[in-house]
Amino acid sequence: MAYRVQYVLLILAVLAGLQLYYVQGEYWPAWNFFVQEEKLEVPTKVADHVQTHLKPVRESKGTSGVPTSFDSLTEPAQLISHSSDFDNDLRSFHRKLMALKDHDDLIRILHFGDSQIEGDRVSGIIRSFFQERFGGEGIGYIPVAENHVSRLNVKRRVSGWEGYRIFGGATPSPHNSFGFEGYFHRPKTGAQESEILLSPAVNYYAKADQFSELKVMYRTNAEGMIFHLLLDGQQVQGKVQELGKVKQITFELKDYHGGELKLFCKSDQEVDVYAVGLDGKKGVAVDNVAMRGSSGIEFSKMNEELLREQFQMMNVGLIIYQFGINVIPYIVEDYTFYEQLIYKQLKLFKRICPGVSILVVGVSDMAMKEGELYTSYPNIGAIKEAQKRAAKRAGCAFWDLQEVMGGENAMREWVYAKPPLAEKDFTHFNRKGAKKIGKRLAEALYFDFMQFQRSPD
Repeated sequence: MAYRVQYVLLILAVLAGLQLYYVQGEYWPAWNFFVQEEKLEVPTKVADHVQTHLKPVRESKGTSGVPTSFDSLTEPAQLISHSSDFDNDLRSFHRKLMALKDHDDLIRILHFGDSQIEGDRVSGIIRSFFQERFGGEGIGYIPVAENHVSRLNVKRRVSGWEGYRIFGGATPSPHNSFGFEGYFHRPKTGAQESEILLSPAVNYYAKADQFSELKVMYRTNAEGMIFHLLLDGQQVQGKVQELGKVKQITFELKDYHGGELKLFCKSDQEVDVYAVGLDGKKGVAVDNVAMRGSSGIEFSKMNEELLREQFQMMNVGLIIYQFGINVIPYIVEDYTFYEQLIYKQLKLFKRICPGVSILVVGVSDMAMKEGELYTSYPNIGAIKEAQKRAAKRAGCAFWDLQEVMGGENAMREWVYAKPPLAEKDFTHFNRKGAKKIGKRLAEALYFDFMQFQRSPD
């Protein structure tokens, strides 16, 4: 009976995205399973460690455009696998990349994940890799604010906002009409004006500080111009686009060469802001959507129609779905329930964004202490297989991250490497490790694209 109670609590805790404690030889949900209180998943030293190891990466000139050979790329150690031996699950994305040489489109990659990609880690490498080869600039969409997160790709200060999120022990929301990044923010009651101050990060990837458009995606019944943008003290005119209930205002930044952007919002009616985007007009955009404490199962809890309208605004070519470390501590015998939850999310993405390509990234290795030795959690294989089965059923590609790291007990080796590639929580990559994974993932995607380009039909 006690085992059944524990099993039920573990499943419910995974659904809630909560932490776990190890008590008397068993894993149990933390007390905030019953009283919601946010727990920090990453030690505060992680952010400092990331900044310490951050080094500028500058791209070579004249490298944009679609490559035609494998000259500078060898076959990745871990290839992307597809749900069928006779088809490529990323074909829609690959075709969009191929079309960039003839069309000035902006293709968006949404990189969804947990705290393993927080702060633009991993995503930043993928963005730089693809923008160097296919064009593009900027950092994509970001929320108005994020809890306990310092981004590497932009400097951001906000005031006069109150925020809601759907993941990680969130506070109750007045509705489920969230933005695609799991947040919405609205002007704080009593605030005369709500503002966002943005400026490029220092010593980051070359094209991250170059963007020609600032966008705000939002929902409101208010009429007229409620957002105002100042650049070097001068007001920039914006153009509003509407799609159903979702609106987006785009400010064109002519000859932007850095400096602080001041975005103001003022309205006497309710305004829910979903995301702020810093993009170019063509090429590839990559959004880092880090959801700390999430197991990646919250999307089906959002308003589906509003989510659909947001995706239609963005021309999404590829979704990278990278979750799992928040499931690992919940040790049970059968992860079929988790497979079903993942499958539900993947089918939702395909329903609201027809033709989108999806790559499921398997869970990374994670270690626990047994005696004096750190070893991989015993359930990682079962969780990874659940992810792989869900991907295959939904017609999505899969990339085995644990194998890329080196397989079982790889996290222990990454922590003790010289120099280290992971933090001493035996869960998260450090800056060097995240860069290594980002590079390998980008190369695996690119290699898959080059193979497809040889025989696209």
